[in-house]
Amino acid sequence: MGTIQQRFEVEQPVAAVYEVLARPLEVLQRLPGVIGVSRIADDLYRVTVGPVTAPRELDFQLVRNEALRRVEWRTADGLWSGAVSLEPLGPARTAVGVHAESLSADAPSPSPSTGHDILQAFKRALQSHEVRISRGPLDSASARDAASSGRRFASDWREAARSAFSSSSNPFALVRSVTHEMDRLWEQVWRGTPIARLPHIMPRLAWNPSVEVCERDDQVRVCIDVPGIDESQLQVEIQDRNLTVRGERHDDRGNDGGRRRSELHYGSFTRRILLPDGIDADAAKAILRNGVLEIRIPLHRREPRRVPVQHAS
Repeated sequence: MGTIQQRFEVEQPVAAVYEVLARPLEVLQRLPGVIGVSRIADDLYRVTVGPVTAPRELDFQLVRNEALRRVEWRTADGLWSGAVSLEPLGPARTAVGVHAESLSADAPSPSPSTGHDILQAFKRALQSHEVRISRGPLDSASARDAASSGRRFASDWREAARSAFSSSSNPFALVRSVTHEMDRLWEQVWRGTPIARLPHIMPRLAWNPSVEVCERDDQVRVCIDVPGIDESQLQVEIQDRNLTVRGERHDDRGNDGGRRRSELHYGSFTRRILLPDGIDADAAKAILRNGVLEIRIPLHRREPRRVPVQHAS
């Protein structure tokens, strides 16, 4: 038998916190040891936890929601249950109470350090700063830059495709061969190391969109190549100096029937970029144009302050 209980505060409106808890896919993905999360039914999620060499699956279900106040959950095996309660402290501040308890003596209890890491990751997920994505122009210069980025990405894709088709009579066999060799190399190099547990190199997360980062004196610009994705399927967050971009591309032709060969990537992705010091996250803007997501973050650098040296009397 074990119990986890804590109360903390986040700088977010209670409605925003409740919305995250009512659809906990993103929160579950951020918890330590989690290497994959999928929604298998209404309010039922399947969580895959490490280690990578021996992963195990755990079904997590929301059993009751009280709008803007409380979310109750349990594991499908009946070993754990709990609740998260919310209390508004102001227009943009919410108190969060976390309670979890094991219902069986056979339930494995996390160590104190693991429990602390889980609660801290949970708090950071609720506290994350989110940047809204728009389709409108930022300004004429940004529109020109976005269009140029879109043309550049398209040109690079065409060159890569032309090279692949000219180097092999069967491009699909070439792609399969290269993919197999890369998977084998990664497995040999990273097997048994801590970095093998990082989610961004897991085979289930095969899609890794290309990223371009440009830093100037007054701003940082991040461009991500996301063709075929609507802005409603993109999420941009800034926490401290970490920029996180998540998205998902759906396979709308998956049920058309017949035979199909495809080199396109479908499903979800996550890219994380470390930003320089001096960013203004509150003024960040994100715009989607021509299949390229462009994020602009103002940068305020401080000049070093010179301290005069005095002679002691």
